[in-house]
Amino acid sequence: MKKVFFVLVALFVLCAFVSASEVIILKVNVQLANVRSEPNLTAPVLTQLKMGTMLEASGKKGDFYEIAVSDESGKISVGYIHANTVEIVQAEGEEHAQPQEQPEAVQEQAVEKEAAEKEAVEEAPKTEVQEPEAEAKAETEYAPPRTGIGLIVGYAMPSGYGGGLAYGASFSFGFSSNFGIEIAGLRFQSAVDEPAEADRETALSKGKLTVMPVQLSLVARFPLSPSLTPYVLAGGGYFLNKYALDSGVQGDWEDLGFTISEKVENSIGFHFGAGLDVFMGSNLAVGAVVKYCMSTTKGKWTMNETVSKVEASGELKDLKLKPFIIGLGLKYFF
Repeated sequence: MKKVFFVLVALFVLCAFVSASEVIILKVNVQLANVRSEPNLTAPVLTQLKMGTMLEASGKKGDFYEIAVSDESGKISVGYIHANTVEIVQAEGEEHAQPQEQPEAVQEQAVEKEAAEKEAVEEAPKTEVQEPEAEAKAETEYAPPRTGIGLIVGYAMPSGYGGGLAYGASFSFGFSSNFGIEIAGLRFQSAVDEPAEADRETALSKGKLTVMPVQLSLVARFPLSPSLTPYVLAGGGYFLNKYALDSGVQGDWEDLGFTISEKVENSIGFHFGAGLDVFMGSNLAVGAVVKYCMSTTKGKWTMNETVSKVEASGELKDLKLKPFIIGLGLKYFF
């Protein structure tokens, strides 16, 4: 009885070993096929295999076969090739196909056909990489939801005022591969020139205007590839505004016996724009963005006569803030 038990165990182990050693024989059926580091279409390409290359696959994960590839130094690593780029020559459990002897004429025709196919491959444009339609389409359209943080540095050009350096940060959340929201905060300063004589009572005097818009945007993305995503955005925000009167102007009034001050109020605004994200990896992207903002605010000026303590005041109306912002950004997605 014990002998029978040991024989059965030995047969079971032998069968398991034979089954584990079986592989899937594949043949590349496109001009060039990508071998990726992971079984997904966004993974980096390790190498490319020419049409007719024979492969041994140890298994399958999703739509990808797992194979062994070597780099230029000869190092062996695991790679994954899409099922649409290969055809199965021998599946698991099938016996190895034995080559059959062919008549001399048939062998000669086979040699001529192989030579013609090789010549056609060599004459094909080297810059074109042909992959099966399914994989190429998937690579073009694939773009998972993206959530991340970013930094932006650029230049703001407010309408009617001087331009200045702009900088800020953003947080984005993707509902899908095409739609999401973004919250961004910016800060920039603009030089305000002396107003015309007719506008002195309703416009800001010479000084510096600081604007900090906090903006909420609806973002529509249009992925062209896993590494290139243009987008458009639009939304509204709240403008935190602060004005500082030029020290020279203030000194001139003080010499005449007056103290003067000007203040501006915060305001609500709207914006729209477009941008482009270029992914340097699965998590890091650099990009560019342009925004046009629209906001109208108001303020107040006061003037005090130093000796008599007489005070005069007035309103600053229809102060238009229309900055056009050009920026470069760095984003990290998680």
